[in-house]
Amino acid sequence: MYSFNDAIRRAEAYAEAGADAIFIEAPSSIEEIEKIPKLLPGIHLVINMVEGSEKTPLLDLNDIKSMGYSLILYPISMLLASIKWMKFVLKTLKQDGSTKLAEEYMSSFSEMFQTVDLQYYRNLEKNF
Repeated sequence: MYSFNDAIRRAEAYAEAGADAIFIEAPSSIEEIEKIPKLLPGIHLVINMVEGSEKTPLLDLNDIKSMGYSLILYPISMLLASIKWMKFVLKTLKQDGSTKLAEEYMSSFSEMFQTVDLQYYRNLEKNF
C-alpha cells in the first residue's frame, strides 16, 4: 500500500507528462480530500463518492466542487438504489403473489422506452 504523499507524487508526474485529469484512489479523510486540490493546483481532478464506502467519506456535491474537483463520480449510486427497489418488488411478489402494490414505484413501459431512447435504437437497426 502506498502513502497519500506517494499518490500526490505520482499525480504530479502524470500531470507533468500531460495527463488530462488525475484520479487519486480512495482518499481516506476529509482532510485528504481537501488537500488534493491544494497540492495539485490547475489540474483537472476526479473523485469518486461511494455510498457506504469504508474508505472515502461521502461529501456533498457542492462542497466537493468548491474544493476544486472537476469531475465527481457517483459510480454505484443508481445500482445501489436499484437493488433495494428490486428486492422490494420481489418481496412484494413473494408475499402478495402480485407486484400490484409495487407498481407506484415502477416506471411505465412508455417511460422506460423514453428513458433508454428506444426510438433511436429502432432507427439505428434500420441500417442493418
